[in-house]
Amino acid sequence: IEQIKGIKLATRPFMNIVGITTENGTSICELDSLLRKKNWMLGKFEEFNVIRLVLMPHVLKEHLDDFLIDLELATKKLRLT
Repeated sequence: IEQIKGIKLATRPFMNIVGITTENGTSICELDSLLRKKNWMLGKFEEFNVIRLVLMPHVLKEHLDDFLIDLELATKKLRLT
């Protein structure tokens, strides 16, 4: 996530929960919408401009790789980079 331009970690995770926000303060809603179209269902917290990803034991490395690809494509589509 830290290598994708236009987004950043909301805070350094210390559990299985990752918060993602935009680097320039752009609303996270459009990013969330694009990810939902790819069937990624994240928690959206508009008041903090954060989407939340929860990593569970059933999540495989392949799932994470696919998510990161879709996340980067979405940031490029929104021109957050």
